[in-house]
Amino acid sequence: MLLKSKKKFFAILLVLTMIFQVSMPVTYAGEIPKYVAFEELAEAIRNQTVPVGTTKEAIIATLPTAVGGTLLETATTTGSALSVTVNIERWDCYDFSSEVPGEEYYFIGTPPWPHEIATGVEYPKVKVKIAGELQLPPGVTLVDGATYGGDITQRGLNLRNSGLPDKKMQYKAGSGYVLFTPQGQGVANPTIELNNATFLYGGNPLDLPDVESDLIFKGRTVLAGSLPNDCNFKLEPNAKFELRKPDASGSWLDLFLENKMIIGENATFIINEEVAVIVTERGEGNTSLIENSGSIIVRGELVFEDPAYRDDIANLNISTEDRGKVLVDGEPFIIGDLLFDEAAGLELSPENEGVYKAGNGSITWEPEIAPFGELIGGVLTLDNASFNMEEGSRGCIRVFERKNIPITINVIGENNLENIYGEVIAIDNLKLTGSGNLTVKGESPIIYEDSFDKTGFNGELNAIVIKRIYEMGYGHSLYETAYGRTSYVDGNDATEFTVSQGAVLTIEQGANLETKTFVNNGEVINNGSISMQVDVNDANLYTWAYDYLNLKGSGVLIVSQTSGGGISATFTNDGKLINETFTPLDFSSVTEDKGNLEVDGYFWNHATKTLTLQNIILHESSSTVNNSAISLPQGENVTLELKGYNKIKGFKKAIYQGDPIFDNPNEKIDPSGSLTIKGNGILVGEKSELGGYREDVITTTGKLIVESGTLNMYSPHKKGILAIGMEIKGGNIGSEFVKSPLICLGDFVMSGGKIIGANTDGGSIEVFGNMNISTGEIYANGVANAIDVIGGDLTLTNGKVKVQDSLIGIKLREGNFTMTGGDVQIYNSNDELSSGIVLVDMMGSNRTFSITGGTVDIKVLMSAFNFMSFGNGSTFSFESGGMNVTTSPVGGVLRSETFSMPEPGDIPPDAVNPGAGPIPPDSINPGAGPTPGSMPGITVTSFTTDERLDVSFMSEIMIENACTGLKIVKENTPDEPTNPTNPTNPSNGNTSGDSGNNSGNGSSGGSSSKDDKDDKEPNKAPVNQTPQAQAELPLQTSEQNSTKAPVFADTENHWAKSDIEFVTKRGLFGGTGDGKFSPNMPMTRGMFVTVLGKLAKADLTGFDSTDFKDVKSDAYYLPYIQWANTSGIVNGISSEEFAPDMPISREQMAVMLLNYIKAMNIDLASLNQENQFADTDEMSTWAKEAVKAIQMSGILSGKPDNKFDPKGIATRAEVSSMLRRFIELMEESTK
Repeated sequence: MLLKSKKKFFAILLVLTMIFQVSMPVTYAGEIPKYVAFEELAEAIRNQTVPVGTTKEAIIATLPTAVGGTLLETATTTGSALSVTVNIERWDCYDFSSEVPGEEYYFIGTPPWPHEIATGVEYPKVKVKIAGELQLPPGVTLVDGATYGGDITQRGLNLRNSGLPDKKMQYKAGSGYVLFTPQGQGVANPTIELNNATFLYGGNPLDLPDVESDLIFKGRTVLAGSLPNDCNFKLEPNAKFELRKPDASGSWLDLFLENKMIIGENATFIINEEVAVIVTERGEGNTSLIENSGSIIVRGELVFEDPAYRDDIANLNISTEDRGKVLVDGEPFIIGDLLFDEAAGLELSPENEGVYKAGNGSITWEPEIAPFGELIGGVLTLDNASFNMEEGSRGCIRVFERKNIPITINVIGENNLENIYGEVIAIDNLKLTGSGNLTVKGESPIIYEDSFDKTGFNGELNAIVIKRIYEMGYGHSLYETAYGRTSYVDGNDATEFTVSQGAVLTIEQGANLETKTFVNNGEVINNGSISMQVDVNDANLYTWAYDYLNLKGSGVLIVSQTSGGGISATFTNDGKLINETFTPLDFSSVTEDKGNLEVDGYFWNHATKTLTLQNIILHESSSTVNNSAISLPQGENVTLELKGYNKIKGFKKAIYQGDPIFDNPNEKIDPSGSLTIKGNGILVGEKSELGGYREDVITTTGKLIVESGTLNMYSPHKKGILAIGMEIKGGNIGSEFVKSPLICLGDFVMSGGKIIGANTDGGSIEVFGNMNISTGEIYANGVANAIDVIGGDLTLTNGKVKVQDSLIGIKLREGNFTMTGGDVQIYNSNDELSSGIVLVDMMGSNRTFSITGGTVDIKVLMSAFNFMSFGNGSTFSFESGGMNVTTSPVGGVLRSETFSMPEPGDIPPDAVNPGAGPIPPDSINPGAGPTPGSMPGITVTSFTTDERLDVSFMSEIMIENACTGLKIVKENTPDEPTNPTNPTNPSNGNTSGDSGNNSGNGSSGGSSSKDDKDDKEPNKAPVNQTPQAQAELPLQTSEQNSTKAPVFADTENHWAKSDIEFVTKRGLFGGTGDGKFSPNMPMTRGMFVTVLGKLAKADLTGFDSTDFKDVKSDAYYLPYIQWANTSGIVNGISSEEFAPDMPISREQMAVMLLNYIKAMNIDLASLNQENQFADTDEMSTWAKEAVKAIQMSGILSGKPDNKFDPKGIATRAEVSSMLRRFIELMEESTK
């Protein structure tokens, strides 16, 4: 792509300009300059004192760009021979930090390269001393006796150059710390304690002198980089230490373990991918260097050089994951289940007997061996197995020495085997049994010679089965049959290809199925090409192709010869002849109409500037390989109309309408003209086969407008479709198998259509401007960045974005993310560095991440949300507007330096109700750590943290213990009205489920049908009917509770201040920490049930367990939930889930309150006439009765414009106001 190369060129030009503006009295004729001295800098420059917080950039700005120097005189030196002016190309101090007063650092200045300096000569040096008062970062508390040494998260701890400190030093490392204790201060060796430490530094995070030191790990520590070899490692009980490679390229990271490693009880040592821990020798007394009371997880390699370790491994509790290996004396040591090798495959030999892990399932090989050890058969069991062979791999499953012996494959469950580079199953005598399903995809999915028997197979086979027959003197013939739903990706020429009855064969784009005979007894979706010989005359060719083959899809049929007429041509699937030409089409300067649609396959209408393509293939040749296939006039409004099947094969560019010049991404470019694509046809681009270098496939200096039609344009590397602004209104761009990214040098607007990006090195869509998606669909698979927005905002009001197996789903650089609707799905279970949505700030500005509608579902392996800051003063705000945020099963706690969402139970006990356990998580960041951003309505539930997936190594503002999976939805599952029983005799009635199902079948066997309610519930009290024996009013009245109301800092000017004081005085609510009430925070289901329980003064005796799996045993709301459930006030969202942390909607609150009133046998009088709210139609059917009753009683009123807002989230302030009205009404009725 021209964009990046041009940017790089101008950046180099700028540097050169700056360099040559400096006086340069010395020039050199080919020799490298050698400096023998540099002048001493002035005292004010040489020794500087700066205040705490000064940035490195601010210091460098004060340093000279040139100094005096002495050059070694040579014969070729011209100009001033000795005294010269030396340009300083770079000032730097690699480990600079201005956090700690008294620290001194040296900035070194270096001249441009290449150059040399004489022995003993030092570069210009500036000493910088930090002055001022120490200011500890938020969340940092010093250990007794420790001195703060600064934040080493980004720079690591380098004690090799400075020497070991003589006092106890504590350093910030991520959210944890590193504590150094010198020898003699209670420790035998210099000791470094790593407590929940995280390093983003990619070099040597701990660089120590060559002395024996002790490394002690506590909590969760992640290191990416080399460690000293001569250290003793000790993992305290329950600690977790993960060693990672610092980057995604280059060689493996090696750690040579020469001293003792002690792993405490329940502690875990994780050796990650491309990391090798090499145990070089044995310990004292020929014992193991590793003492393990915990566990070791190997995803890279654990190498024992001494063969004696074979006897120790069984006691070391080692397990392997992914492609982890354990080697002893150079030989693999098998631990647990074998792993199916996606590079070597599986050879069915006597030695390979065993169970192999394959995806989420297994492959079991049971050989049948003759008495003399010869392999005579065997059974291979596929049990929910899956694999995808690597490029360059051997055949997947093959018989030892290619023996023609009977092999049975037993199929269980769902099995998916893939090898697009060759054979998948090669067994000459094959019998298929079982009732599972088998899908095989590859160049040769299943290939045999002797027999293929599937009469005992009762499952579904989705594969192409190939019979190979060797013919004397003719090589071999292939007879191929497609079964089930299968794809053709590539393969050898077939003698006969048959699509079996009921089968659906898809020929993928770019694939060519070549056969002498083709028999179609099923359905063929031809998106690539079919090449064949046919025995039919020219006149009947159309009928033959259209009626007999009955092909579908967007591909072509290539007839290489016919005995009836000698036609050698290409046809569409419905038999239309396609025009082929080797001549590029140039309309850049034509002044008249050109071409004939029927004869040439194209027509240029000069008056309307419209080019119509219809069934044409443009081939490159050796003379046109560096030309554009189609050239259009620049600066004009041009339309490209597509009809039928059209292809551009090769060429430097497919369509050229000028090259956009884009040197500065911060500057907007106005489009010149436009290119509008429409029609009901397709344009396919295929790669060059003549060595030509393909640049961007479509370029225009105008705006690209896509109204309809299909573009499937192959593009290598990071090339794509390039325009100044894009407007996608319809049509289709890209396919699952064709990569062609969009590069938009301006604003991108999508109001329809579909975009598919696959397998690109860069982004699927790159936008240098604002991106707005109102409708349409975007799919991306296997890309670096699915959507990359640079210098603009991304707004999603509707539409769908689905990203699979991509490093980053959505990245915004210097922009904001706003979502009010639509659907975003980002999944990646393969790449440990994968992130969902990333916001990057380089300028130190405010960035907003706002989701107030739609659905977001993210499951990745590093961080669902990643906020990256490289500028001072960057802040990020997370706004949810009442959305419900739920972690996926791989979960975790989402934290960053700007906000955190606490795990349930993190919050201290409520001051109003001490000793009752943790209060609900109704504070986003309760009293500890950094102040959060704006995060109303965030609730996080379902935490089951996978510790391997939780740290981002890409930012200063990082996500630790990150949520690797988040789901954000607008609609909350409602509480269906229950039919409560008398709480004093809860077994007398049945309760219905909460699922919103009005069929009458509740989760507990009850009924919600109006016809039989009364029969099911004889004890129910009608809403406006006084029960025969009314119990004492279960209220905390002002007389019963005269506790003084607390004072909150955030309610002083709030509209609900008096209501909040009313309920907190009665102990129904507490604060949220830091003297705040958080009135605008959403009320959750668990919180509301707790308030009702307190209001009822419920006897919680015996309510110490629950069947709801998402209610923790130590949760504050557990007894209240069980009480309310037993009393018929509320059920769960299913038989096993209650969703206690889900925000409660206004209609749900009305239902729960009415159920409470009924359960408590309270007479609810009607004070108001029924109000027909304007949004009644938006109410759930199950909620209308409750809303009506609560409204008529005066407890709940509507909102402006006569709306009730049934789906709106009830805030703490709104619930306080509602409860006050309810209590006052009840108190008034008892007077």
